[in-house]
Amino acid sequence: MNIILAGLSPRDETAFDLFLKRFMAGWHWQGLPAKKGAPLPGADVLVVDLAAHGWAQHSAQAQAQLQLATGQSVAVLLVSSHDASWPSAKAGFQQQKWIWLGKPYNAESMRSALSQAAALVKDDKKPASSVLPPAAAGNPMPATSLPKAFVLPGLSVSTVATPPAEKVAEDDPAGVLHAPDDHGLSPDDLAAQLSLLPAERFLLLRKLSAGLQARTPFEVRFTVQHCLVVHPADGWVASNTPKPVILRVCNSDALAASVTFREIEVAQVEERLHQLGMSPHDLSDFLRELAVAAIPASPPKHTPST
Repeated sequence: MNIILAGLSPRDETAFDLFLKRFMAGWHWQGLPAKKGAPLPGADVLVVDLAAHGWAQHSAQAQAQLQLATGQSVAVLLVSSHDASWPSAKAGFQQQKWIWLGKPYNAESMRSALSQAAALVKDDKKPASSVLPPAAAGNPMPATSLPKAFVLPGLSVSTVATPPAEKVAEDDPAGVLHAPDDHGLSPDDLAAQLSLLPAERFLLLRKLSAGLQARTPFEVRFTVQHCLVVHPADGWVASNTPKPVILRVCNSDALAASVTFREIEVAQVEERLHQLGMSPHDLSDFLRELAVAAIPASPPKHTPST
């Protein structure tokens, strides 16, 4: 599936890129600035931020411009969850292949919207004789196990209503949903590996594991200028610390003893990233890299004392 992102901010594009790589492998995206008065390029799915285009509120002009921009393409439209103007005008554009996604949104609600979009794209590609009537089209992909939110700064964890369970298809219409990367390492997997190792070893990894289990954002400070910011619930980590330094501390409990940890308020996380000039990266990949570098390939099992 090819996606055009129209009018999303650079930060939201970064969030979307991480989300797509982790949960919808095989999909590709291209970002375009908001531009009114011209059709958007062809793509399987368009994701359009209405407010960025000046269409936050419904009007006849906004609707006409939106219809010109999307044409006959399947489109996921980002609109404020508090807006009532577009829903009230729904009768005027029922034939459009539009899927509405309220802002703020999270990973699961975006996945649901893209799943519905993929189903519509698949229906469009069926022979004419087998195309379902509009009332029956749009079955979403099956719900898959996802974290409650995989969200980056700028994307709230508040959810939008997902499709009713009875509309969920039994198979994946687009064949693109996958479980999280097999090469990643979850916080629970890290804790399980550490449980097989001597309790006095791997101090940094144990501190990280404890912070991850708490599920609240925290900062790991190596020096006055160098640190990690970890958001366990949203599944990302950001760092301005050279990777060799982090790996060296992982392998030295003496160095790890001087590392400090502190919790960060959720509302302050984005500000902290801006202050330090850091970009988020996938947490499971980061944990896997640390574990591979620090933990023995075949950890010794504890044997009961006799």
